[in-house]
Parts: sequence; structure tokens; C-alpha cells
Amino acid sequence: KIKRVVTIGSPHRGTSLATNLLEIGMIRNLVPMATALAEGSSFIKSLPKITVEMGSIAGKKKSDFPNGLTLLTSIIIGDRVVHDGLVDLNSTYVPGLKDYAVFDVDHISMLVSSDVLKASLSFVKTGSFK
Repeated sequence: KIKRVVTIGSPHRGTSLATNLLEIGMIRNLVPMATALAEGSSFIKSLPKITVEMGSIAGKKKSDFPNGLTLLTSIIIGDRVVHDGLVDLNSTYVPGLKDYAVFDVDHISMLVSSDVLKASLSFVKTGSFK
């Protein structure tokens, strides 16, 4: 039985990047994931309600080593919203979370961040990122 879950950089509510990519038109065929991760998509709406203790970790730093996707993010959504290079900060929060933490990391580096790892382990053990 699963008691606690930690998500890292997950766009629980969809992302404005995916929504904006869909508005470009042809991109729907080039980036099929954009359809699923767009705000208000049928996939996002179908996600189940939280039934376990869940914590979400987000990043708020744009990548120091931009790649094609992070450059595209900066062009499409710019500085209108805080994002980790791919996922907007506000899409990582969803009602029902037991805890929520934001780190000064980008989307890729949060996977190897010692601070994110420590917080994740703390949540699994105690139900809190602190």
C-alpha cells in the first residue's frame, strides 16, 4: 500500500507552454505530448483526486545550459510566469497536497539536486519537506 508520493517538476494542472504550443497549430503533430499537457486538456481533467499523502516539488530557475525546449519556453512564455525552464510554477501546485516546496533549480537539475533529494526523503519519512 502506498502511503506517500513525491512529485518533482510535475505539471499537475497542465502547462502554459503546452497550451501555447497547441495554439501554433502545426506543432500538435510535432509535439503530441503538448495535447496531453495543455491546461484543461482531457488528460489533465482525467487525473484522479489525491488519495494518499502527496508532496510536490517545483523549480523556479531557468536552465544555465539552455536546450531547444528551454529556449522555446523562454520565447513562448518569457518572464510572464515563473518556470523551471519547462513547467510553470503555478502548474505544480494542486489542491489536496500535504506539502509543497520550491527550490532554485531548473527542470533537469532538480533530478540530481541534493536539496531536492533530502526534501523528498524527508517527505517520504515524515510527510513534510522540512
